[in-house]
Amino acid sequence: MTCRLATIAAGHHHSLGLLNDGQLVAWGNSPCDAPKGTSFIQVAAGTRHSLGLLSDGRVIGWGDNECDQINVPEPPLDPEGNSSSFTAGSTHSLSLLNDGRVLGWGENECGQCVTPEPPVGTRFIQIAAGSSHSLGLLDNGRVLGWGYNGHDQAPPITEPPDDPEGRPTHFIQIAAGFAYSLGLLDDGRVLGWGSNTFGQCVAPEPPVGTRFIQIASRGWHSLGLLDNGRILSWGGNDEGQCDAPEPPDGTNFIQIAAGARHSLGLLDNGRVLGWGCNENGQSDDQQGPFLIPSTGRLTKSARKR
Repeated sequence: MTCRLATIAAGHHHSLGLLNDGQLVAWGNSPCDAPKGTSFIQVAAGTRHSLGLLSDGRVIGWGDNECDQINVPEPPLDPEGNSSSFTAGSTHSLSLLNDGRVLGWGENECGQCVTPEPPVGTRFIQIAAGSSHSLGLLDNGRVLGWGYNGHDQAPPITEPPDDPEGRPTHFIQIAAGFAYSLGLLDDGRVLGWGSNTFGQCVAPEPPVGTRFIQIASRGWHSLGLLDNGRILSWGGNDEGQCDAPEPPDGTNFIQIAAGARHSLGLLDNGRVLGWGCNENGQSDDQQGPFLIPSTGRLTKSARKR
């Protein structure tokens, strides 16, 4: 089996890639090396910490632990207590359990780890962690927010707007940046709320005949993946983190990840492109894209730390 990247994650100064055999590769400057011999099914990157989901539903963390952000709490002792997904904020972490509950740990000065109870008859289906705020997407298409709300980035509830014809919509994905939030609607539009200092809340209109199918945010910039395999970017661009490249001929982007000042795009051939700040090798834009060969050994650019 050819080992290739299956998913990506971007932190502050580091990046992670998960191979299709469960192995982790990391590049950039951070304590980003996972425990040796560990196989994952999902990974996430915070400012200086990382999280990995094991096949048995347990989450482990590594890297900076100044705020206990990698001290993963024990889930309830029942099958529904295992984690189905998780996310890493600046210095806090969240885990969504199979039963819809959310656990939070790490920095909690603003209450970003204390998840509110969802309305009766609803449950969380996705979570996102920003700098000091958190978001939870409900199965009714609404978004709950908690933690710091000084820029209205985490209101208690965010209702999806009607579409231009007045028909109701639902949020289908959420993302959290430094002091703002994004939500992807089921009609392909992107809604942003919170701080908009750099225009990070206002998504550009996609080209005619295309729509957004995925969003990502961190720091002060936002990314949107279109259904034609291209990427649109908006917000702060001091390091070129919004200068998304065109995919190489014959390929399309299938996943996006936003770091603090760099961005990543995973191609359908298992390669990853990085752009923006590369001070610590986190975007690897000096080496270009890389692919994990069938030997399982990393190329020069993938080994770079």
